[in-house]
Amino acid sequence: MDPSVAVIVYIFIATFGIFVFSMISFSRIQKKRHYKCPNCGYRFKPGSMTAFFSKRENVTDRMLECPRCGQRNFMENIDDAAYDAEKNADKDEPEGETKGEDKDQ
Repeated sequence: MDPSVAVIVYIFIATFGIFVFSMISFSRIQKKRHYKCPNCGYRFKPGSMTAFFSKRENVTDRMLECPRCGQRNFMENIDDAAYDAEKNADKDEPEGETKGEDKDQ
């Protein structure tokens, strides 16, 4: 094989490997994240390939179609752990009580 052809083949293989690695990494990250529709507030998880190949506004927001209302818009990408922690913090504090209030009085 001609050395110049071998270099081109090696560059192609390396590029393809980097592309596959980035797709796998992205799909693993996306399993821990969801999107929020700005129109109806519905939270959903699209397929990894749909999110990977969708148009981007910035690093995290993607152009997706909401499964509930059908509007196509840039959706906010939210971490599941942060959303769950926020939701659980709201559940821990009973309604009508404030922190530091003495119940015995």
